[in-house]
Amino acid sequence: MRNSIQQGDCILVPVSNIPKDAKQIPFSGIVLKGEGINTHELKDAESVSAYEHNGVLYLRLNSDNSIVHQEHGISNVQCGDWMRIIEREYDYETEEARQTMD
Repeated sequence: MRNSIQQGDCILVPVSNIPKDAKQIPFSGIVLKGEGINTHELKDAESVSAYEHNGVLYLRLNSDNSIVHQEHGISNVQCGDWMRIIEREYDYETEEARQTMD
């Protein structure tokens, strides 16, 4: 059984299927680009297919992989289909939700 993986503001959630009408997109290995030079990046980008559906990124890993970040280290990711979520925070002064930033 696969569990969700959180690495800073980047969360990967296992999904049983990628939506059928998702569009395949080019994938360089970067799962999420943070502030400055910090990135969440899969080590073996060649074994990953990326899809976009309604602004959500989906990843199909054809083999086990690792996601690397300069501050958060390395997290192992099992093969299968994943959905990327960007952690959000709520600012009580402005009464707005926004994406967190690494």
